[in-house]
Amino acid sequence: MPVYFSLFIYGIFVVLKEKVDIIHCGESLPTGLVGFFLSKLLGKPYIVYTWAEQVTIISRLRTEAKFLRFVLKNADKVIATASFVERSVKQLGVDPKKIVKILQAVDSEFLEDKQVDVKGLKQAFGIEGKKVLLTATRLIKRKGVDKVIEALAEVIKKVPNIIYLIAGEGPEENTLKKIVESKNLDMYMRFFGKVSHIEMPLYYNICDLFILPNLQLSDGDTDGLATVFIEANAFGKPVIGGKAGGTEDAIIDGMTGLIVDGNNVNEIAKGIINLLTNEDYAKRLGEAGKQRVRNEFRLEDRANEIYAISKGMLIP
Repeated sequence: MPVYFSLFIYGIFVVLKEKVDIIHCGESLPTGLVGFFLSKLLGKPYIVYTWAEQVTIISRLRTEAKFLRFVLKNADKVIATASFVERSVKQLGVDPKKIVKILQAVDSEFLEDKQVDVKGLKQAFGIEGKKVLLTATRLIKRKGVDKVIEALAEVIKKVPNIIYLIAGEGPEENTLKKIVESKNLDMYMRFFGKVSHIEMPLYYNICDLFILPNLQLSDGDTDGLATVFIEANAFGKPVIGGKAGGTEDAIIDGMTGLIVDGNNVNEIAKGIINLLTNEDYAKRLGEAGKQRVRNEFRLEDRANEIYAISKGMLIP
């Protein structure tokens, strides 16, 4: 409760000081509930942005689910950040006319064409002559990184010069390293720990294939639209994602990448082998992904969409 009260008091100060016309709540709880009370007190409409965890996990909690439905049903607009989020919000009984799907975008610097010495970068990383498989994510169960590691045993039979780079940290890190050790895959793996957003272009440039076979856990926990797929595509790299969460919005299966069953090690292995042994196909997917990102995932386009929605709400 102290968090809600603090946000409410601060919200009043900001709305009045900045002469806010519309209250944008970046998540359903706690900010969405605070937004509702600010809306009633100050006579301002409010918009709520919904994400994967906000719907899939909170909707399963008895008390929190009631607040979630209350916040979304009373909002003037609900922004769904992925197709499956949009479907989930509708299932909660929210008026479909209030729901607007707006996918995430990528930072403009990821869309700039720059000349990069990839060979020099690979030498700097000590991976020259390698086929580079990359995952960049928080190391938690729903990301499916353990399945990729298990798939490597099969992949190296067809792609013996593979190296799998993992950029990220999280509670599953030690478990993943134990799997690597138990399968004697140390020479095919590198853990880089936390990598800053500014450094990520280096990793996207040196990889041949990006993979994140995300899945949905038994408690409903899953990913929204993972922007790492979009970022990797922005660098002309093919991607592999799991059949869960927002992957359907991030990857066009067979056109910008492949969508696989994140629980199926054999399917993951086949996908990796396919794209690392068929360079023309992989390049075609990567280039199609790059063009799609430039056409559909620019920040200014998303800002214009939100501006148009906001402007429409203020017109009588």
